[in-house]
Amino acid sequence: SANAKITIVSGTFNAMGTNGGAAVFNYGVADINGGKFVSNGGYGLNNQGTGEMTIDNADVRGGVYNVGTLTVDESKVYQHLSGKHCIYNWEGSVTINGGAFDSESGNELILAGGENASVTINDGTFHKTAKSWLYGAATGKNITFTINGGTHYGYVNQPEMTVDTFRPADPIVVTGGSYNFDVTNWCHKDYKTVKNEETSMWEIVAKVYVAKIGEDGYESLQEAVDAADDGATIIFLKDIEQVDGVLITDKNLTVDLNEKTFTVSEGANTNNRNFKINGTSVVTVKN
Repeated sequence: SANAKITIVSGTFNAMGTNGGAAVFNYGVADINGGKFVSNGGYGLNNQGTGEMTIDNADVRGGVYNVGTLTVDESKVYQHLSGKHCIYNWEGSVTINGGAFDSESGNELILAGGENASVTINDGTFHKTAKSWLYGAATGKNITFTINGGTHYGYVNQPEMTVDTFRPADPIVVTGGSYNFDVTNWCHKDYKTVKNEETSMWEIVAKVYVAKIGEDGYESLQEAVDAADDGATIIFLKDIEQVDGVLITDKNLTVDLNEKTFTVSEGANTNNRNFKINGTSVVTVKN
């Protein structure tokens, strides 16, 4: 029943059959604030339909299947069963704020599969110990999969050190976290990866834009110039100080200083100019 509510704070709950049973099967509101949940055939926890489930300080063996609204805080979620996921989100909403997630299964650690499914990872440790993608999302189903933080370890195949990461066409967007593989292809356009040489992990940092064209930001003025279409307006976002000037070739551009300053200390490659204008270029600079 959608009006039913259960609160669990401790205990061990076993679904010992192999026919797909869950230790807890929820259609209402389930607050799981402790305890151990084990399934030998199905998912350890199953949140169906309009169900609302919160998992905190729990130990879940057999993973979680979700169709409703699922929130996971500081819990351990482990998948030991073949062919299943640590979290399988089918047309539901999943928010992960912390915890430890691991899987020996040959399937993705977390999969968003159904129409309009959403997954948001804010924190936690995620580890794939079997050869498969770390995360996956079905394409063409209006799925959102956002990673804002956490520590993420894809499966590493020694000695080649190849890492199975995300399915290539997934709608996965990364804005934070650290990874044992390069997630540049999944970074939001306002973020980038930087490898920490001490830990060998890739970390996510926000790009610092000095100029923009329309809604697109650029980390250097030359990058903005190179990307600009004929007739574009480049708007300064901050004072810019650099060793060399900017080369503009065969483009008609407007440079809006936006009451900022542009300082060139040497200009070795542009004959000591802030702007070197080549070819058929026409450049208008305004303050």
